[in-house]
Amino acid sequence: MNGSGSDYYSWSPDLYLSDPNTPAPIVNKPSGTITYHLSVTDVNGCHSLKASSVTITVTPPPSISIGNDTTLLAGQPVLLEVVDINNSGFVHFEWTPATGLDNAGSRNPVAYPLTSTTYTVLAATSAGCQATGSRSIKVFDVAGIFVPNAFTPNGDGHNDVLKAIPVGIREFTYFAIFNRWGQKIFFTANPAIGWDGHTNGHSENGGTYIWMAGGIDYKGALIERKGTLIVVK
Repeated sequence: MNGSGSDYYSWSPDLYLSDPNTPAPIVNKPSGTITYHLSVTDVNGCHSLKASSVTITVTPPPSISIGNDTTLLAGQPVLLEVVDINNSGFVHFEWTPATGLDNAGSRNPVAYPLTSTTYTVLAATSAGCQATGSRSIKVFDVAGIFVPNAFTPNGDGHNDVLKAIPVGIREFTYFAIFNRWGQKIFFTANPAIGWDGHTNGHSENGGTYIWMAGGIDYKGALIERKGTLIVVK
């Protein structure tokens, strides 16, 4: 801050100030918006009749979201959009790599990746505050429904849930899992929902299981897939 007009200075409150008795103290990392008042005194002991005030406005740190990681077909478009979480007012955007983007300087470019790519954006406000975010896009060469061949539902937070991955699918119809006796133990029509290795609250044993999945691809063709998976305990 910059005060002037006399010989002796007194800033209040003295919170976060490098020295409350200098004309130009530095405000060090205030935790919130704060108003300071400056009173001055000359060498004859005359005081200022009215304090001068200045408000330091503290805004939340800039933060963005650009969506969850995605799987899609090579060349299939996907919108990348920056969400300003704290309303920081971003005015500049720089996406890398620029390959596969229609506008690498846009807030919401459309990506047409031909290979698996992780896009990163640097967003900046007019004051120079910056935030970054990344989004990975896994690209497949053909449309279909893909399911990992093994998972480990042991509660360690890694690979605990098995999900079907639709790629180039316009309408996801079902994902079902059967035990070795052909009994259906899991079913969903939502690809965001996966199997955690339990049936009716009971943990299934390790071993081999059968899965089936179906949907309609982006061309309108019926897609049905099936295979086996291993539950590792």
